[in-house]
Amino acid sequence: MYLQFYGLNKKPFHTTPDPRFLFSSLTHREALSSLIYGIEERQGFITIIGEVGVGKTTILRTLLERLDSSQDRAIYIYNPNLTFNSLLKCILNELGHESTDLDSSAMVEQLQGVLIQEYQKGGTIVLLIDEAQNMPLDTLENLRMLSNLETTTDKLLQIVLIGQPELESLLNQDALRQLKQRITIRTTIRALTKAESFDYIQYRLAKAGARSSTIFSKPALKLIIQEAQGIPRRLNILCDNTLLTGYAYQLKPIPGKIAKEVISDLRGAQTKKRKRWIAAAAAAGFFILAIPWIRANPQLFWFESHDPKEVARMIPQLERSPVRAQSSLPPRKTMPLDVTEPIASPVMPKDVSLRKSSERKSVLPSVSKNDFRIPEKTQDTGKLEKKKKSLDAPKTKPIVHAIQDKPRQPAKLSIRAKSSEQISTQEPKPIQSTEARSLQSPLKVHHIKRGDTLEKLIRSTYGRSSPQHIRRVLEQNPHIRSAEWLFPGQTITFPRVLPESAND
Repeated sequence: MYLQFYGLNKKPFHTTPDPRFLFSSLTHREALSSLIYGIEERQGFITIIGEVGVGKTTILRTLLERLDSSQDRAIYIYNPNLTFNSLLKCILNELGHESTDLDSSAMVEQLQGVLIQEYQKGGTIVLLIDEAQNMPLDTLENLRMLSNLETTTDKLLQIVLIGQPELESLLNQDALRQLKQRITIRTTIRALTKAESFDYIQYRLAKAGARSSTIFSKPALKLIIQEAQGIPRRLNILCDNTLLTGYAYQLKPIPGKIAKEVISDLRGAQTKKRKRWIAAAAAAGFFILAIPWIRANPQLFWFESHDPKEVARMIPQLERSPVRAQSSLPPRKTMPLDVTEPIASPVMPKDVSLRKSSERKSVLPSVSKNDFRIPEKTQDTGKLEKKKKSLDAPKTKPIVHAIQDKPRQPAKLSIRAKSSEQISTQEPKPIQSTEARSLQSPLKVHHIKRGDTLEKLIRSTYGRSSPQHIRRVLEQNPHIRSAEWLFPGQTITFPRVLPESAND
């Protein structure tokens, strides 16, 4: 298909063992020379070992072409998975003799007579066994009997075993130690070097009639040689596919991207993608099956649905003290009048801060000494006189201070605005109501377990749950940021809520 486009007269990279395309590397020349020498000198056993695809069969075919057909006769066994009797019958049939006896000893004796006749004629019988690593162990052991067929000076049968590295392991077994001792010539065919691989490609192209040595670009040759790892069969497959793909794109010389595409296809890139898709689908199926478990344990994954900055701020706190028990809130500070220390500006009484937010927006004006009406009945008149003198000072601004909340009769006060508008005097409410004080008396301390919710705990404590209950419990437990943020191991305190406050 691509021959005319690239100027070739035959396919340069076919994978059949054609002796015309034998590339004589150093190890190939050594193996072929060893074969020829062992047969001509009647050495008996010869072994040639090489990796898959290095050209062992091509060397055998080259040897068969170089043998003198008038004197030498070669018996080529390409399927060595035979019993010893079957092997003897095959040898006799190739030599033109049929055996009717099934006894191996009788067939060995018959074979010896045939070999003597050929030897007297000056001929040599060569038994070539390809892929010898597949021969049964018993058959290999009985081959030793054939090596005993000899004259006083020469061997009558030359046996050549050619196989993969597994043959070397097979011969090293203790059961075959006698056969191994009879092997006189051993050689190994190694993979090509990078330089030999480059010469191999150019040699094949020249044998196919290429008029130019630039059919492959240098990047393409580099990729092919690197991928083939010096194995001639791989070089043939890669180069043939690259020529075909380059012809499809009508590219000459063939660039590196074509060689890269061919290598990816031969490696099975599509299969790898399919495996990745299968792994992704399996992972997705696992997470789908895990969704019910995740929903049943939301406290383990609370950080996935919150702001990353918030999570980063919370993690150190959780590491230091994941559970912080508080029996009750600290008592709130009250702010009744005290003028012992002046401050810069007046402040509102605490009862005003407890009003609605709309009423807190108004800021009281500055007050004077006449704005304070101190009741006549007091326990410490001397202290009050001192306060009045301090208010009579001309440059001192009267202000409001906080004093300690002592158990005594609350003082009545009235505040007069700058515009002389009277504010009605009223009895100030106690700073802490009964409800607020009830929050400070703990009712129950509970350690949170997995599966607990605030609403569930409130219902089990008070009999029912409402937003007001939740709000009061959260005020009592400031370490709980939200009703949804409960962690196993935390401690929660429930206040004593009065029946009337539970209904608001």
